[in-house]
Amino acid sequence: MFRISKFLSHLAAQTLATFAFASCAISVLGQPSVTTYHNDIARTGLNSSETILNPSNVRPSTFGLLFNLPVDGQVYAQPLYLPNVSVPGKGTHNIVYIATEHNSIYAYDADTNAGANSQALWKVNFGPSVPNGDTGTGDIVPEVGITSTPVIGSITYNNSVPLLYVISKTKTLNKTGQAIYTQKLHALDTTTGAEKLGGPVVIQGSVFGTGEGSVGGIVTFNSLIQHSRAALLIVPQTANSANPQARVTIVHGGAPALYVAFASHGDNGPYHGWVFVYDTATLSLLGIVNTTPNGLTDPSGYPIAAGGIWQGGAGPASDGKNIYFATGNGKFDPATGSYGDAIVRMTDRVYKIADYFAPANQLNLDDYDADLGSGGVMLLPSSVGSKATPNLLVHAGKEGTIYLVNRSNLGKYGTTDKIVQELPYVMGGIWGMPAYFNGNVYFGPSYSGIVSFPISNGAFTKTQPSSYTGTYYQYPGPTPSVSSNGTANGIVWAIQADGYGSNLPAILHAYDATDLSKELFNSGDTGGRDLLGGATKFNVPTIVNGKVFVGTTDSVGVFGLGSWVAAPVITPNTGIYASSVTVKITDATVGAAIYYTLDGSIPTTSSKLYTAPFKLAVSASIRARGFKLGFGASSAPQMDYLIGAVTGTGTGLRGNYFNGSQDPAGTPTATRIDPTVNFDWGGGSPIGGVDGNNWAGEWKGQIQAYTTGTYTLYTNTDDGVRVYIDGNLIIDNYTYHAPTIDRAQIALVAGAKHTIDIKFFQGSGGSVMQLYWSAPGLPMQIVPTTQLYPAAS
Repeated sequence: MFRISKFLSHLAAQTLATFAFASCAISVLGQPSVTTYHNDIARTGLNSSETILNPSNVRPSTFGLLFNLPVDGQVYAQPLYLPNVSVPGKGTHNIVYIATEHNSIYAYDADTNAGANSQALWKVNFGPSVPNGDTGTGDIVPEVGITSTPVIGSITYNNSVPLLYVISKTKTLNKTGQAIYTQKLHALDTTTGAEKLGGPVVIQGSVFGTGEGSVGGIVTFNSLIQHSRAALLIVPQTANSANPQARVTIVHGGAPALYVAFASHGDNGPYHGWVFVYDTATLSLLGIVNTTPNGLTDPSGYPIAAGGIWQGGAGPASDGKNIYFATGNGKFDPATGSYGDAIVRMTDRVYKIADYFAPANQLNLDDYDADLGSGGVMLLPSSVGSKATPNLLVHAGKEGTIYLVNRSNLGKYGTTDKIVQELPYVMGGIWGMPAYFNGNVYFGPSYSGIVSFPISNGAFTKTQPSSYTGTYYQYPGPTPSVSSNGTANGIVWAIQADGYGSNLPAILHAYDATDLSKELFNSGDTGGRDLLGGATKFNVPTIVNGKVFVGTTDSVGVFGLGSWVAAPVITPNTGIYASSVTVKITDATVGAAIYYTLDGSIPTTSSKLYTAPFKLAVSASIRARGFKLGFGASSAPQMDYLIGAVTGTGTGLRGNYFNGSQDPAGTPTATRIDPTVNFDWGGGSPIGGVDGNNWAGEWKGQIQAYTTGTYTLYTNTDDGVRVYIDGNLIIDNYTYHAPTIDRAQIALVAGAKHTIDIKFFQGSGGSVMQLYWSAPGLPMQIVPTTQLYPAAS
């Protein structure tokens, strides 16, 4: 077991290193660990102590998914990591700590899931989670438990073991059946999961104020409405300035302080931004800050009181003395203590706003829901500052404007922005935060690739990105992280979560940090070999000690270096066959066993074992995968065989377009035959006479199946959609939303023509309407023109 004295002495050295940004992952006995969101309290996302992974070995032939660690709920929090932890009765392990929305914390061996390590080393659960319907939002479905990333701190109960601090949210019923919602702060022994320091303690408190929800001049924290989205922060004790690596001194007469920030679920209120501060040695409440204690929602509806601290899951940042964060939509009026839509600074253990910056167009940002609060604040190393402004922070929100701010003087508010540098509208909106490496700042905007901006001598040296990824990320975009060995072998890592809410898999990407156009690895391009669980929003990968950990809806995928079985070869090729086809599968890895499926699912060793060529007389989607002891399973290539398909003679569907209405009824403004329903208008006009905003569309006619069977219909839409087949509503998502895939299964008969009616509306912003289908033997594809017949005019 590592001893806490060594942990503390190294933490003291690491504190200074973090502020100098020489190293960003805390080390224990020479091995790196990840104990806080985005690697350090400056939130740079950089692990500069990664000696195993580099751009030459992070490639599909040598790097991939090693195994999955199953959990009981969605993983929104970043996994944390400690090496060389002695678990009573179970030996010494490198441990990854995982938090779930089911209110559980898992401690798993980080290096293998074989044998005894197939089960968690320990697991704790904090009680019933809150059904998402109780919060009035579909932001996190189906339950809310632990969302914010916990933090591992050095203050201990027996001077030997670090503690893991975490916020849970529960729903219980009292004796009369009334729901009781509670949020609690826990301090867990990292070796056993046992509660320590007399915990847990209930998050509760109030401040003076006459703002939204106040009673008698008091604003009280509401455990149901308020949501701990932003990661937890521990501000470490200040190192002794005379001999900083020799010991750690106590400041403010106590242990390090723990900062817990809150926003809400969706914009459901009344709510405010809250920061609770706790003593890490006793869990005693030290102080509370409310960002809008006197804020009231305008009668028009905007601005709302609010001022929540969301930051796409990013935690408040600190230089060891000050705490920085951004607030979302909310009342901005410093005269009454309201700081919505602002970057703010607190001083450690001083429970008030010490400084702030709000853009000159703050009210406009609020009115159009383009606030700063979607993005996290990152502190930059003094090495990229100037003599006049050595201490900088960088931030971007929903508007895609980059703000470079002097953190010693944030700039407050005026008719012009008094900050160091501003790059207006240079990228898409940010729902997360940037990363830093070697004089470059990396952003992951939505509806864009990842971009980098070089910075030196106190300014960005280019006003447009210097490097882009070829990968296009939809909403919410990624929060990039970086691994390197010092200043060499930099890799930018990101999780693509475009499929969140649709249970589509998360995708791990890796890029050369010196040239983002060079993609090193893409888990979605290895034929199912590296298939992850469903994507969750705002997820951040953890890269440490040669492993990459990726949270999903039901597990954490563990990636690393290894060897994999070669991909099987399936013949003949995908196609349409009159009555039957004979399928043959071969594998290039000697001694590998091949398993296959007929429904397009990923094969396992419980699937059919291939022994000889076989004849197919019905449509099927064949996937095959090779397995061999000592190797990772192969990718799972797929061939699709349509047997006896009826190819139609259709010409498309009739498209009716209605200007100025979100109800596709009455006489259309314009009409035409659309060969397919495959549109991405990008917010522009869909047809002459119809504006890009506030319009409706309807596509009517018939759809003809190739073969008899169960088909899945998919829509990818921004905004609302309803789909009727033979008069039955099968897809219903008539809401404002970012591009979202909805689906429904329906039985169709080969050659039969079934009526189809698609209704769509566009509000503002992006606009997409696409219709796909899939079936046995038919991979997901846009429904083709030949199988669509237009309704009469």
